[in-house]
Amino acid sequence: MNDTAASHASHSANGRRSAARRNGESAHGCETWPLSELIRHIVEHHHTWLRVELPEIDRLIRQTIAREGNTRSGRFVEIEKLFRQFQRETENHLKKEEAVLFPLIERLEARAAAGLAPERQSFGPLSNPVQFMMEDHELADRLLERMKELAAESGATQESMAARRAVLERLQAVEEDLAIHVRLEDEILFPRAVRLEENGKPPGL
Repeated sequence: MNDTAASHASHSANGRRSAARRNGESAHGCETWPLSELIRHIVEHHHTWLRVELPEIDRLIRQTIAREGNTRSGRFVEIEKLFRQFQRETENHLKKEEAVLFPLIERLEARAAAGLAPERQSFGPLSNPVQFMMEDHELADRLLERMKELAAESGATQESMAARRAVLERLQAVEEDLAIHVRLEDEILFPRAVRLEENGKPPGL
C-alpha cells in the first residue's frame, strides 16, 4: 500500500469511528425507547454498517497478502483466517437476530401492549436464546482482540507496516462500533425483553 492509500484508509476508518460514536450519541435515552424502536436502531445503524465494513476489511487483508506473498505476510495470513471466522460468525449472528430473536421480542412487546400473555416457545424462556447471543458477543470480542494484536506487531517492510496500520484502524473501528452495539443489546434490549416476558406470564405458566 502506498502512502496515499494508507492515508485514505486511515481517514476512512476515522470517519467510521466518528459515525459509530454518533450512533451511540443518537441512542442516548434509549433505555426508555419501545423495544421495537431500539431494534430498528440496532439494525439500521449497526447491523447495516457491519455488512458494509466487513467485506471492505476482508478485501484489504487479501490485497496485502496477494501483494507480499504468503512467505512475507505470515501474520496477515493468520489474520485472514481469524477474520474469516469473525466474519462468518458475525454474519450468522446478525441473521439469527433479525430472523428469529428480534421478531420474537417485537411480538412479545405487541402482546404485552394488548394485555396478552407471552407465547410459549419450544426453546423455553427468552433468556435461553439471549444467552447464546451474548456468548456470540464474547467470541467476537476475543477474535477482534487477537486480530488487533497481530496487526499491531512490528517486523515488516515499510509498505507492509502501512497496510497493517490500515487494517488495525478498521479493526478498531469495528471494535468501537461493536462496543456500542453490544451495550445496546446486552445491557438494555435483552434484559428489558426478558423482564417483559417474566412479568407478563400468568401464575403457573
